[in-house]
Amino acid sequence: MKQALGDEDQECYAKLEEMAEQAFDDQCTGANPRYPLMNDLKELYVLAYQGCRIDAALYLKLFRW
Repeated sequence: MKQALGDEDQECYAKLEEMAEQAFDDQCTGANPRYPLMNDLKELYVLAYQGCRIDAALYLKLFRW
């Protein structure tokens, strides 16, 4: 998979864990109606990086609220 990814893609995915941890530890995260799982945060970052538009209905469907 890494061979198919460009340098920018590799850098983004390499930092995914760190970015998800920072988002999870953000002081505003506790104000969310539901505490996110680390996998939820990673998936949101991946979708955003890929340019996917996320609206509330799609988010609820993806994460089965």
